[in-house]
Amino acid sequence: MAAPRYTLPTDVALELLPIVEEGIFGYELVPERRTRTYLTIGYCQTGDAILRRTRYRDRIPTALRLALLDGNAVLRERFVPRSSTKHRDVRFAEISDAVESGLAQLVTLFSGSARKPIKLHTEVHRYLDEALAVAHEHLQDWNPRIRFCGLPNEAQLGYDLADDHGGHGKLLSQRSDMWVLRWKSPQRDIYQEWAVTLPPPDTKKRDRRGVAPPLNGATVARVRHNYH
Repeated sequence: MAAPRYTLPTDVALELLPIVEEGIFGYELVPERRTRTYLTIGYCQTGDAILRRTRYRDRIPTALRLALLDGNAVLRERFVPRSSTKHRDVRFAEISDAVESGLAQLVTLFSGSARKPIKLHTEVHRYLDEALAVAHEHLQDWNPRIRFCGLPNEAQLGYDLADDHGGHGKLLSQRSDMWVLRWKSPQRDIYQEWAVTLPPPDTKKRDRRGVAPPLNGATVARVRHNYH
């Protein structure tokens, strides 16, 4: 997705990080440059579109660092506790309005004369959106939580799922258009595999939660299913 009206310095790349944090599910805009302010665009528990602006008192590391070696601390930078962060949430009628506001604010965070239009690589995240919608269909009886750790190629490792009654599982993908759901609970176990073919972005219809209906706007091929 390109946003030619909004620009960043030519040496700043931008990634999307799926996140569930303090009542918000969405994507954090993560620049490849240190900053004290991060923006998250998504939906809150009421289904409203939201833009969260998180401000850290100190700059936080932009990559994973080695913390311990043979039991000894090697991390030199001071850890930034959560108490040193400050959130500001703004709700919008439409997710597109939250995106526009987020991109406009992002422009002001980075100065530089040589600039380029903001470009976001969203295809892999559209597949994730579709996979979440299908997984939600199968797990409505449990409504589990999902955990995002922010690791590279995290979908291949699997996103952990858990509820409050002993149910647990994983949603994982060996490639972006093929997904597997594994779920174990005292009631029954579920195993599902499916493939997703995405339509053009402008033809996709979403409900207020931002979840694309899996059988309306995308082709979902059920490859295998197994209920116990």
